[in-house]
Amino acid sequence: MRNSYKGFEDCFQESEDLVKPEVREEWKSYLERCEQLPLGIDRACELTVISASVDVMKGLSDGVDVRIAEHIIHNRNMGSHMAKNTAQSVYYLHPRGEEFKNYWCRQEI
Repeated sequence: MRNSYKGFEDCFQESEDLVKPEVREEWKSYLERCEQLPLGIDRACELTVISASVDVMKGLSDGVDVRIAEHIIHNRNMGSHMAKNTAQSVYYLHPRGEEFKNYWCRQEI
């Protein structure tokens, strides 16, 4: 049975086809750098943000409304800093990122 732990490599494999082609290599390099972080809180926080970003991108790719995608972030019970980092990642990486950013920013006001 496969361990349910989602690591950086898992995140890349799940997201490779979700990110914009022009940023795919940059995304992969970022994940590889994160994988080199020492075990600890920084690595755990990065992985939490990355995992949430992948889940939001999956939802957006499946056609869910941006309001539902926002709930994916909030259901993770992340702090505001990590939630904002997730939203920024989705904006930068996903083809529907601009749409998501516009909705997210309206909610932040």
